[in-house]
Parts: sequence; C-alpha cells; structure tokens
Amino acid sequence: MLKKYDEEFKRNALEKVFDGQLVRSVAEELGVNESLIHTAAGNARQKL
Repeated sequence: MLKKYDEEFKRNALEKVFDGQLVRSVAEELGVNESLIHTAAGNARQKL
C-alpha cells in the first residue's frame, strides 16, 4: 500500500536536502525511503 505525503511534508524534506543535509539523514529523520526524497528532489528541479 502506498502512503501519500502532503505538500508540506515534501517541502520540508526538500528544504533540508537543498540546505545541504544528506538525503540519507533526512530519510532516516523522517522515516521514509531515500528514493522518495530523490524522486521528489528530481521533480522539484524539473519544475525550476
């Protein structure tokens, strides 16, 4: 079953990554898979 994350959750995770925190540490902190953050970051970069 896929879990849905709201935009605020994603934005918070991406802010941490774009501020220089490692994807691995953000994923561990938030309790999500690293691939979720990598995918969200890639999508965010495409929008820019």
